[in-house]
Amino acid sequence: MMRTIEILLVIIIITSAFIIASFYAVLPIPRRVSPINLRRLALTTLQTLDVDYDLSEIVFLPENDTLWGQLQIALSACLPPNVVYNLTVYEVQSGSTGELYLPIKSISNAESLGIGSDAASYLVASSNVTFRVVPEKIGEHGGGGTLYILNCS
Repeated sequence: MMRTIEILLVIIIITSAFIIASFYAVLPIPRRVSPINLRRLALTTLQTLDVDYDLSEIVFLPENDTLWGQLQIALSACLPPNVVYNLTVYEVQSGSTGELYLPIKSISNAESLGIGSDAASYLVASSNVTFRVVPEKIGEHGGGGTLYILNCS
């Protein structure tokens, strides 16, 4: 009988210790746990959609709603169902006052991004562009490109 009482006391003490410790344990908000993973997921998704230059072709045809619908389906298929996204395509123009980002088209699976969000950007140019690497300040000599910003939350 004495052993049974000792075992019950040990169970009560251990259970109480776990309950008290759980009150003082500070856990991060789930949205704050994986912002780096969201950023990587967003960038990887954009790169995956542009593997065969499909993304590059679609964004230069903003009036083609069929292609944009297919892009939205592909984007929804690439991302987990609990991720809210907003893909915005900007035309980058350099002028005398600096860089100007003009929104071309935007697709989303929600009206707002919720409480917290993270963004990844991906820059492409049209297919007839040749690249050369010259270190210079952004927007110093003019030109343009297309900037994709995919916000996930």
